[in-house]
Amino acid sequence: MNAENVINELKRRKEEFVTGHSGSSIGDIRDVALANILSNAAWIYIVSRYPSYKESFWLDFLLNWVGLLCSVTVFGKSPYLTCILGVSAIVFARTFSKGSKSILIKNTKPKNGKQSATLTVYRSSMLIMTSFAILAVDFPIFPRKYAKVETWGISLMDLGVGSFVFSNGIVSYRRLQSSTQLSKWTKIQQSLRSSMVLVALGFIRLFSVKATNYQEHATEYGVHWNFFFTLSLLPIAMIILDSFTLRLRFIFGLTAAVIYELHLVYHPSFLHFLLNAERVDFISANREGIFSFVGYCIIYLAGQQAGGMFFSAVRNPMQLLWKLIMSTFFSVLISQSILSLHTLPISRRFATIGYSSIVISSNLVLLTSYHIIVECLPSKPRVSKTYEAVNNNGMMMFLVSNVLTGMVNFTFNTLDSSPLKAMAILMVYAIVLAEFSLKVPFKLKF
Repeated sequence: MNAENVINELKRRKEEFVTGHSGSSIGDIRDVALANILSNAAWIYIVSRYPSYKESFWLDFLLNWVGLLCSVTVFGKSPYLTCILGVSAIVFARTFSKGSKSILIKNTKPKNGKQSATLTVYRSSMLIMTSFAILAVDFPIFPRKYAKVETWGISLMDLGVGSFVFSNGIVSYRRLQSSTQLSKWTKIQQSLRSSMVLVALGFIRLFSVKATNYQEHATEYGVHWNFFFTLSLLPIAMIILDSFTLRLRFIFGLTAAVIYELHLVYHPSFLHFLLNAERVDFISANREGIFSFVGYCIIYLAGQQAGGMFFSAVRNPMQLLWKLIMSTFFSVLISQSILSLHTLPISRRFATIGYSSIVISSNLVLLTSYHIIVECLPSKPRVSKTYEAVNNNGMMMFLVSNVLTGMVNFTFNTLDSSPLKAMAILMVYAIVLAEFSLKVPFKLKF
């Protein structure tokens, strides 16, 4: 077998490795999320007991990065083991810090223009987990139940895609506030400028994948589409709703999502087209990316609603906690009702309303949990240096992780890597990302 055949065979195997998965239960995803929350809580508690450790890169890396990585690799089948380690770290610090006092703080309002600690921790942990998953999924050590689902079902990576959009919706609220006095044309220019950066990244990814014969998964977004194109269209779509209040925006988005869902349910020919059509033209070739956009819009708009809670005048942590609890309660109630009563299963591939609702409710649960740990407990500091750095340049982090993922796949045969080799590669990858986030000299704005 010549070199070209070997490369093509490896590409085929890699494509099969990420194809045909059915996902996991919500409980499996919850266990991973809990492990991450407890790892961060352990860092906060230890540093509050030993303030000199605040500057320790390795303590930060061990708890806030390695904890996340282990929960989806070596402890992937039993992520509660990461929970046990997180709790053990807290107990250890408590036991051996007698006489030390935690540094207490008052519940104060954040300074104008400064993002809340809750959002920083939430966004950073989500970005780090996303960065880990896009590379780890190519190794056998990453449980297949966490890989993206082929069509029906939910997994950790499926939830991560929606969470990225929800997170972008949250931070976009601040831009909404700052642009209220701008003219319509200026807002359009700003939206187009933001979109052009992402469109450029989308084309760079498209051309690099085609030029290098990199493995592809057409049912993920389509033949030519990728996630950067979806992200690029969101600011443009929001221009249409610019004249409406935040609540009306969400209502319009929800209406569009319901109409799309009804079309899926009551027009079998449309669903058949999405599932089985030959990829003969641009629309049929990229139907996943095109038609799932409606679902991502409602997730983005829900993120803006959540951003309104954090960036509005209500800044007292306990008041915000109450609003988060109520929003979480109703979103979970609605999502469970949809999943119980609706005939169409969850699908990230087509961004059904079941998928959108589970993404929204899951992210509100995460925001509430992080808010309790980060803002409502009397400990300081609340955010690690690497989390601050990742949050400040999230898109650059996401871009670099995609580039490194490609480099690793070209350098190593990830499919046949032993668990030890896989963890060694992933650990180096994590260290590079952590160091890069701290030292990157510029910020990618979009």
